This record gives sequence, C-alpha cells and structure tokens, in this order.
Amino acid sequence: MVISTGMLMAYEAIALILGRTSGTDCRGWFLNPHRPAIERPRNALVAALLRPLVRRAIDQLTGGK
Repeated sequence: MVISTGMLMAYEAIALILGRTSGTDCRGWFLNPHRPAIERPRNALVAALLRPLVRRAIDQLTGGK
C-alpha cells in the first residue's frame, strides 16, 4: 500500500517537473485496497446525490453520534 501510494506521488511530481498534464485534478485519485485499483472521484453531481446515502451508511456502521 505504501509503495503504491509513493509511486503515484512520484508519478505526479515527475509530470509536474516535465510540464505534462496528468489524469488527476484537485480532488486527486483514490487507491481502493479491496479491489486493487486506482479510482477517480465521481462526477460532482453524482457525488452530491450520493452524499446523504453514504453519510447514512457510515452513521449506521459507526453507531451514529
């Protein structure tokens, strides 16, 4: 996990130094350890629609506040 994260960070640093564009934006990339894959953030509209459902699910998992 640490090596993969370091490689992603190195890739982004090298892209900046060489002046190349990368596939990431201000929201970054996400490493999904359950399914070894790099995931991009969802579209802003989709994320806004899913946010209440995700918060409810997290509250249920943590026992709420």
